[in-house]
Amino acid sequence: MGLVLEDGDDGGVVVVDISESGSAAQHDTIQKGDQVLSVNSSPCSTLDFDAVMGLIFSAAESSETVAISLGRAAAASGPASGGSANTGALPDGTQVKLTVTSKGTTKEITGLVGDNMRTTLLDNKIDLYNTMKKKLSNCGGGGQCLTCKVIVEPESGNWGKRSDYEEQKLKKFPENVRLACFNVIEGAATIEVEG
Repeated sequence: MGLVLEDGDDGGVVVVDISESGSAAQHDTIQKGDQVLSVNSSPCSTLDFDAVMGLIFSAAESSETVAISLGRAAAASGPASGGSANTGALPDGTQVKLTVTSKGTTKEITGLVGDNMRTTLLDNKIDLYNTMKKKLSNCGGGGQCLTCKVIVEPESGNWGKRSDYEEQKLKKFPENVRLACFNVIEGAATIEVEG
């Protein structure tokens, strides 16, 4: 690959160096400071280094090709100029209402379009890992353990289809079952935490 990646100062993972002998050096458009936006269609602009590397390794194991989408790191005022993991009509940073149900309790929280769903839920004290099995299996947001599965019923925005990786992992589940770690908030929604 030829990219040296590190956690960015403002979140996400960024390119800090490009090896002259790697395949990335052949692309004039790749620059130091570019942010990793997705790996094989799985949004990861808000994930940390370990989670992004987990996606890359997992993609490499399950496919001959690993497609990494890069863009300029987002400025504080808006989305990355090279693209965004948000595929909907609402701009990144738009506040939306999320109604979350977990173990029979409903809580309304505010989310921001473009933010990672898992991070938003955890930041709002939503217990995604509400059983001992989930607590012990938690992979930390790398998409490996499937313990952050949620049922998403969109109310606004343009919630895209599951990524190829997510589809492979969740093929036994209905289309509205998503991995919180692999999804960004696209709009208002009702979210049910499996438990």
